[in-house]
Amino acid sequence: MPRVLAIDTTKRRVSAALVADGEPVSIENADGGASEQLVGVVDRILLSSELNLSDLDALAVALGPGSYTGIRTGMAYAQGLQLGCEGLELLGVPVFAAGAYGLCKGSVGERSMRLALAARVGEFFVSDVTWWGSEDGRGALKLTGSIEVCVENELSPDAQILEPKSDPALDIALCASSVLDGTLGVDPGGLRKFEAIYGKPVNAKTLKERGLKTPLRESAD
Repeated sequence: MPRVLAIDTTKRRVSAALVADGEPVSIENADGGASEQLVGVVDRILLSSELNLSDLDALAVALGPGSYTGIRTGMAYAQGLQLGCEGLELLGVPVFAAGAYGLCKGSVGERSMRLALAARVGEFFVSDVTWWGSEDGRGALKLTGSIEVCVENELSPDAQILEPKSDPALDIALCASSVLDGTLGVDPGGLRKFEAIYGKPVNAKTLKERGLKTPLRESAD
């Protein structure tokens, strides 16, 4: 199984994690902005693991939703690392894909979910996700529709809130590792679509259909 270094800069806490053979090897976190903390966090991961970038199979980056500035900083940094290391694959992991994989890994059958992720105080990003799992341990995820934003008291009753993780990059790394080893499929893009993800305000008709009421701003910086 591949060695994957993942970074998550979608929130104020910068997180990085290294996995090999589907298991955590090293995890580092730092409070503060991505522009100040990211380089040091990644350096500590590599130092503690006694690895160089050339020893890795892939970099995985959390695409969002989350902090506009943090997401773009993380993406730019990862692209710079890839350019300096021939053969290093770069994967973009939607936070909702990583969260859904953490919830559903190992389960058999089809499961449709509406997931909610904390944004600003009292606000949530919302996305619909469908999971298919087979008895041989393989699975597939489909992210359906756009990511929307609503206030807490207007979450639909069936929304499942993704609890904050102390090491958010670990979920990103495990999701990417499973895609690379062929045990997980993700639609759209198979994690090769490298575009930032932000929450989108929605129109009144869509809000009514989804049980939501108030469209809010597009990102949580």
